[in-house]
Amino acid sequence: MTGCDDPGRSADRPSCDPVLIVLVALLVATLAAFALGWQPYPFGVLVLGLFIVARLLQRRTGGGG
Repeated sequence: MTGCDDPGRSADRPSCDPVLIVLVALLVATLAAFALGWQPYPFGVLVLGLFIVARLLQRRTGGGG
């Protein structure tokens, strides 16, 4: 078993967390829309950044999820 299927290693790999992947994708989409001029200000960057940090801290401390 390799990657996210390995139960022993998937807990310490942020790339296997679907919630974290969605949050990072939203952050990238928000920044891309700002860079392309579709948004006048990158709304939600601070909130999404805080959600990402909170999720990483939750995973590090062994919280559920």
